[in-house]
Amino acid sequence: MATLTRGWIAFLSLAITAFNLAKGDVPAFFIFGDSTADVGTNNDLKECGAKANHPYNGIDYPYSTATGRFSNGYNSADLIVRQLGDFKISPPPFLSLLKHARTFKRNILRGVNFASGGSGIFKETGRIRFGKVVSLKEQIQQFATVCGNITQVLGPAEADHLISNSIYIISVGSNDIIEIPFGTPTEKFINKIHFAYANHLKMKYQKISTKLGARNFGIISVPPIGCCPAVRVYNSSGGCVDPVNAIALAFYKAADALLQHFSSEFKGVKYSLANAYQMTMSIIDNPNANAKDISGETETMARGCILLLSLAIVAFNLAKADVPAIFIFGDSTVDVGTNNNLEECTARADMLYNGIDYPFSKPTGRFSNGHNTADFIGMKSPLYRSYICFSRYLGDFIGSPPPFLSLLKRMSTFKSNILHGVNFASGGSGILHDTGKKRFVSPPLSLLPSLPPSLPPSLPLDLFFARFFPYYQAFARQKKVVPLGQQIRQFANVSANIKAILGLTEADRLISNSMFIISAGSNDIFDNPPTSISPPVLITKLQTAYAIHLENLHKLGAKRFGIIGVPPIGCCPFVRANYSVTGDCVDDLNAIARAFYDSTDALLRQFSSDFKEVKYSLGNTYLMTMNLIDNPVPSGFKNVKTACCGNGTFNGQSPCRIGVNLCSDRDDYLFWDMFHPTQAASNLAALTLVYAEGPEFVKPMNFSQLAAVDV
Repeated sequence: MATLTRGWIAFLSLAITAFNLAKGDVPAFFIFGDSTADVGTNNDLKECGAKANHPYNGIDYPYSTATGRFSNGYNSADLIVRQLGDFKISPPPFLSLLKHARTFKRNILRGVNFASGGSGIFKETGRIRFGKVVSLKEQIQQFATVCGNITQVLGPAEADHLISNSIYIISVGSNDIIEIPFGTPTEKFINKIHFAYANHLKMKYQKISTKLGARNFGIISVPPIGCCPAVRVYNSSGGCVDPVNAIALAFYKAADALLQHFSSEFKGVKYSLANAYQMTMSIIDNPNANAKDISGETETMARGCILLLSLAIVAFNLAKADVPAIFIFGDSTVDVGTNNNLEECTARADMLYNGIDYPFSKPTGRFSNGHNTADFIGMKSPLYRSYICFSRYLGDFIGSPPPFLSLLKRMSTFKSNILHGVNFASGGSGILHDTGKKRFVSPPLSLLPSLPPSLPPSLPLDLFFARFFPYYQAFARQKKVVPLGQQIRQFANVSANIKAILGLTEADRLISNSMFIISAGSNDIFDNPPTSISPPVLITKLQTAYAIHLENLHKLGAKRFGIIGVPPIGCCPFVRANYSVTGDCVDDLNAIARAFYDSTDALLRQFSSDFKEVKYSLGNTYLMTMNLIDNPVPSGFKNVKTACCGNGTFNGQSPCRIGVNLCSDRDDYLFWDMFHPTQAASNLAALTLVYAEGPEFVKPMNFSQLAAVDV
């Protein structure tokens, strides 16, 4: 999809990491809702006219069986459950289980599907159109029956354990909107349905959560039903009916507010709200990237809606055991404390407010309010379950592998610790050896003379530097950083130790199956402005050096390379505040970042052609970030210009430290400090790198596929 939404990330986070019971440890699924999740409930309702137990429904289901699913094959309930738990399809319908009293109690222990096509949040929804359907309230009453039977079978303690670790999925609301009485004001309808939904969740689930421990709810919102074929017929042009879509969007916003209040009121409750509206509109607006048929609610559409989920779990199943270690190289975007160990280095983040959202608010050396991309590469710990990271699918790791220099301090455990990976990244460093030795920074505005009043509203960067850079120039000497070449030499030391421990054969296997992540290049661009070197010459110089580094890693046995490109550095708060007269992005810098990506793409294609066993993924963080800046709302960001922590214009004229401005709503910000992303933004980038399908954001394969590919 064009943009990964925070809502879908939350849904993935709930399903995979909030409990992180890894596949077989999700004991049961309980599914509620309408035809989007119905797997045959209505087959057992004699007076129901909303049935799909006849051809051509199910034509692509095994043996072309019409099962009652409103689909050509499986529906979302099947596909979600198949990927999240040890299930082949959705749990069976409650009414079908009731037919088999002898096995009823045994079968309900793995979950039950209560969803009924045509039903809704309101009790009366669907009754006029279809006759008998099972409303959400009645579905919850059926679930209460199931809970009582589970307690009888397992006893209170075991029943508590099962239900507290189960997943509760609700997909409902579309039929309520379709049946809105003519002339009903949208606001009045939303208030009414909001109240009814709240009643179902609070009254019924309050009782359940108090007595049996249900905690984990995955709520799927209403899609843009104004775009479905049954509604398009009311638009003479055949297009979507926007007033209906507006109600669907209002429903999502009301559900969001309701669930926030619900989880605040009942502290034990955890939820995720999936924005099916935005997901589906992304498919409709860009069908080639998702599905061929966008006009019907087909199995393909269902797959599109859970595309990210499927990729994530499939990648997990294929790759997890095959990635024994992760080795990370680069700059401050992935530094987890290297520079803390460099006494003469001033590029450090081992002071507050850095790390304020890290466990125990500890400043660890990460240039972030919490975790950074490196952590989302290696995180797997109950302490971090509120976040989903892509390398929990690449190996068994607790956060990023530790910094090389910190491991050297503990020689008694050095050799055992390096077998799972090492982080060599150093903030302020770059591809070129000299990068980071000098850094141009801006002094406080109070020390700057006034700019000439005739300054034009926009100016090419080279002319800006040439004419006005003397006003801004100051040197911050980072007397010691670890450039990429030296990081690779450190890895050579690690490689030699691995061979000494495991022997040549096993060491070669470990290294060749490991992931090598590199995030570098931004500092090289910052340290080489157009006034000192022309952009084409700089790009050539960088790629020449980059090629040597990659070949050196390959000589040491590396075969899987995850390369992260340079983001739009012309849009960071530091640049907006100091080098943009209007406060907009500086496109001259962004143009260099784009050229760097294009040249890296060509370099990697040549590299993999020269060495056939090499496999790689190239992440386009430039495009990812620009999508967020241009359209922040779908991803949940509210501020994409100003740093959360800092001082001056855009908080971009001071490093993050105690005493500067600090935002309270940090997840709403794209930027943490003058240069670096927030924990939320790093999380989003990691998800994109691992789940994105197609070449727009990562190519020729995503990071999960890279982990699974044979080398």
